[in-house]
Amino acid sequence: EYCSPLKEDPEEKMQEDDAEEQMELIEDILWKIDEWDERWDRMYQRRGALSKVAISRDHKELLDLISTSSESYQLNDIAQFLSTTSKRSTTKAPKRLQVEHMIKDEGLDDVIAMMCLDSKLFAEN
Repeated sequence: EYCSPLKEDPEEKMQEDDAEEQMELIEDILWKIDEWDERWDRMYQRRGALSKVAISRDHKELLDLISTSSESYQLNDIAQFLSTTSKRSTTKAPKRLQVEHMIKDEGLDDVIAMMCLDSKLFAEN
């Protein structure tokens, strides 16, 4: 008689399948942990950068919001607020308007009126 093939034990086969499924589940869980770790690290770095900007612009009330924000959309809102306030503060008025406001602030309207000009015309010239 020929050698009979080894008969596989059905319980042993089920245990092997269960072990493979468990390994796949563990691997999936580890990938999820790695993904969340990367997200947390990016959020932590972003909080640090936003905190530096808020401190440099003396926005102390934003520091509490930055430190307590738990979602990226909250940090996006804070970043957008800081970028719009920086655009306003760094945008300069045209030279003509600066001169016009300086004339009014210094009280030179009367002197300019003697030259038969108003502050707008004087600023343009």
